[in-house]
Amino acid sequence: MIRARTEAENALLFFTEEAVISAIQEDRKNFRNSTVIDEIQKIGKFWPQLGKNIAYSFISSVLFTLLTIAVIFFLLSFMNNFSLTEMIKVLIQES
Repeated sequence: MIRARTEAENALLFFTEEAVISAIQEDRKNFRNSTVIDEIQKIGKFWPQLGKNIAYSFISSVLFTLLTIAVIFFLLSFMNNFSLTEMIKVLIQES
């Protein structure tokens, strides 16, 4: 009776060890697969985001260029060269 009990306990321990090892291997496999899938999805999201970033950069550079042209046009329209040079001379003399 004791021998049968010992054999049953040993068989149960062996079975639980195998089950735990199998579960750990399955979890590792699922983790690797989910990590690979996540990385592939990130790559798929990269190109549309890159396109948006390039478009936003282009729009901001166009707006900055238009603003710069407007400021230059304003300065050249309302100030003649003489008054601009006089203003620069006064600023240089004050400093």
